[in-house]
Order: sequence, then structure tokens, then C-alpha cells
Amino acid sequence: MKAGQFQVQKELSDEYLLALGVYVQTCARIELWAARLISLTGGMKRGDPDFMTEVDELRTGHTPKLVDSLKQSLETLAAQGSSNHALLAISAQIDDHMKRRNAAVHGVHSSHEGWIVIDTGEKPKIERPKALALDANTIRATVADAERILQLLRGFCEQSG
Repeated sequence: MKAGQFQVQKELSDEYLLALGVYVQTCARIELWAARLISLTGGMKRGDPDFMTEVDELRTGHTPKLVDSLKQSLETLAAQGSSNHALLAISAQIDDHMKRRNAAVHGVHSSHEGWIVIDTGEKPKIERPKALALDANTIRATVADAERILQLLRGFCEQSG
């Protein structure tokens, strides 16, 4: 690919586009590992014949259902006395994280005076701001936060077998 080959590269920096791509793919992996965690806390084992079928159904289904199921799984872990307090703490952050993910994936991004502005549009029944203005530090922190959540989910699932 040549630099500046696409229209979006004329409007947004390659650095930002890379960060956006990393963030979106990190979110996709969060959804994958969340689905695995839900399946594991639901009693399935990684080697079960239907494990990946269930994971794929959860991961590719309606996102709010995945989020609700993840919250329930985290509550189950807490009730079972999980010692992974960092993992349990993400339950409170899930809704905010999903709003950021939805804005990143579905919003129209533009640059204005050193800020990234994301026009999220208006969608009935979905609570989200019409526009977000983000500075470079906020963008880096958002990507780092998503990476932290991914590492927690993945690490817990790998420990759980």
C-alpha cells in the first residue's frame, strides 16, 4: 500500500489510523476471550466438541447479549471467590468500554485542530454522545485500557483451562 493512497489517509494521520486499527482488533479479541470466559464459567471445557461453536455464537451474536453474559460470568466468578480482583473490576467498566468501541467502529472520524472528532450519529434507543473529541493522550489511554482488559480476559481463560 502506498502512503496517502486512500481518501481517509488525506483526512487522518497514518499514526491515528494505525491506533484505530489496533484498537478495533483489540476489541474484537476482547469479544472472543469474553465469549470463551462465558463458556468456561458456564461449565464447558476447552476440549468439549461444542466449545468453539458456543464461543462463535456468543462472539458473533448481539453485542448487548455478550456484554450481559460477561457481566453474569464475572458475578459468578466473584460468588465463587475468584482471587483475580483486576478481572472482576472490569465488570463496572464494560458499558463505558462498549460505548467507546461502538464509536470507534461505527463513528465517522475526522481531525480538527489537533483533536480527533468522532461523529457517532444519532441512533434511537442507544445512549451515546453525538460527537466525541479526543486528544492524543486519551486515544493512547483508550488503546492501553483495551489491551489491559484483553490481557486479563485471556490470562484468566488460559489459567482456567
